[in-house]
Amino acid sequence: GSSGSSGNKITNLEIYEWYHRNITRNQAEHLLRQESKEGAFIVRDSRHLGSYTISVFMGARRSTEAAIKHYQIKKNDSGQWYVAERHAFQSIPELIWYHQHNAAGLMTRLRYPVGLMGSSGPSSG
Repeated sequence: GSSGSSGNKITNLEIYEWYHRNITRNQAEHLLRQESKEGAFIVRDSRHLGSYTISVFMGARRSTEAAIKHYQIKKNDSGQWYVAERHAFQSIPELIWYHQHNAAGLMTRLRYPVGLMGSSGPSSG
């Protein structure tokens, strides 16, 4: 018998609050509008099998009203995930972590992960 090697590189995304598995685009937008913070984001399964979508809330600019952007997370030939082609990563969490610190092709950084319950309660202070 095999001695259960832990060489399994698949990360369980469900441990991250920003990941929402079976959420529709409409539900995603509703969640983010409730949060209504620039850079609030979630990651959800894309309609395309095996890929994902980042939905990000964009604060209102002088010229534009608040909007929600949807970015496809794609896989390149090397099997790495990317939103901006120049920045590819071995895993979704790595990609998210990077874009939490660098906009790098996105309209804004991914500042606030939004859990299914939204932000936890009223903010004190």
